Amino acid sequence: MLVVDLAESARAIPPAPTAFCAFVEAELPQIAEALLPQIQAQVPRYFAISADPPLERVLGNLAAYAAALADPTLLITSTQQQVGPTFAHSLELREVLLLVSLFREHFTDLGLRALADGVGGAAAGMRTLMALVDLRTRLFGQLFHDLQQMFLSLVENALDTIVVADVAGTPIYRNAASRRTGEKPPIWYIDDQERMAALAAEEREQLEQEVMPKLLSDGFWQGASWCTRADGQRRRMQNSVIMLRHSNGQPLGVGAFARDVTADHEAELARAALQGQVIEAQQAALRELSTPMIPLADGIIAMPLVGMVDSTRAQQVVEELLQGVAQNRAATAIIDITGVPVVDTQVAEALVRAARAVELLGARVILTGIRPEVAQTLVGIGADLGRIVTRSTLQDGIAYALRQPR
Repeated sequence: MLVVDLAESARAIPPAPTAFCAFVEAELPQIAEALLPQIQAQVPRYFAISADPPLERVLGNLAAYAAALADPTLLITSTQQQVGPTFAHSLELREVLLLVSLFREHFTDLGLRALADGVGGAAAGMRTLMALVDLRTRLFGQLFHDLQQMFLSLVENALDTIVVADVAGTPIYRNAASRRTGEKPPIWYIDDQERMAALAAEEREQLEQEVMPKLLSDGFWQGASWCTRADGQRRRMQNSVIMLRHSNGQPLGVGAFARDVTADHEAELARAALQGQVIEAQQAALRELSTPMIPLADGIIAMPLVGMVDSTRAQQVVEELLQGVAQNRAATAIIDITGVPVVDTQVAEALVRAARAVELLGARVILTGIRPEVAQTLVGIGADLGRIVTRSTLQDGIAYALRQPR
């Protein structure tokens, strides 16, 4: 509707007299030379948004006004297609209005010179020129308004919570998602001791020790936190928080984007718990496989060990051996260490503990698989095998056990 109104306003502006149009055309280089240093000093970003040389850029903007003197509707076209969108995305509104003010000032001087020089139609031409400046000002206002409405529409329809608070922690804006859930991001409470005290210790500690230092040093913080809703529910949120600043660099407030990831968080915890159960089950299965108990004959059992024996497994060997002796009512337990690559003090002590424990149950232990290097190791470390019977191979150990009375 506003575009239609501006188009009607443009058609209502009378074209400037031909003599005045020619006068303006001739004066454009001089106006550009006078405008250039002023714009460079007051709105330097004006030149950064185009690859054109600075003087050429100023002349191009002036030429749009000159062309619109004969057909005011051309100003709407040039502003919408060229100048306006670039300004709206690259300059602040105050900078655009400052540019308009500078152009208006020089156009006013131009009109006064035309009157002083007796240019034909100078008064009517000056009215047309001022009307064009006003029209373009309204166009810029519309462009910034449309841009603001576009972003507001995106923010209001976002699934994530979006909030803005001032430097004192007072909420300035909350989008529809935030208003619907009633979430109260802890970032709002940084300057309110009473509200800070009401936060959970975890939330308060994260805010004071992690979020605010990062905001003050880097201007942003990203991470996960807990958030309390109006109904008391605690939700897990993934956040992006930025420090908002005035054009002069002073803090304006804080903006926060928060996504509810509670379901994902709970699912991750469930996956971790399930994974822990799976690992525990796998470890249990491995323990059973690594310490097999084999009944050989009436009253004789064998436990062939394979792989490294650490403190955990050594204790397991003792427990499994005692359980096997008790369950099978065995009189002889054969421990075969052929598959144990390293026999050190830890292994020797485990074997001694196992033998003594078995003796308490009224059974005896036969140790088999002692290789020459293993024998040297046992002697070297002073292992006291006590009453443990030793044989070089499992076959020899079984033959010995079968010859013993049961």
